[in-house]
Amino acid sequence: MTCPSCGFTNVVRLQQVELEQEFICEGCLQTVQLKDADKSVAKAIDAIEDAMGGLGNMLRREFR
Repeated sequence: MTCPSCGFTNVVRLQQVELEQEFICEGCLQTVQLKDADKSVAKAIDAIEDAMGGLGNMLRREFR
């Protein structure tokens, strides 16, 4: 995530964005509030979880 104050690229987890947490920029030590205004990250996390669940079900059927 690029800091809006200094431009430093910080690493954040998808869950942090989903929960709209704050993080401290490693470049300038400013607090940055994460936003997922259209809930696109939450939707992407749901899609990933669904896909992983489907993969698990498929593998269980294949290797019985």
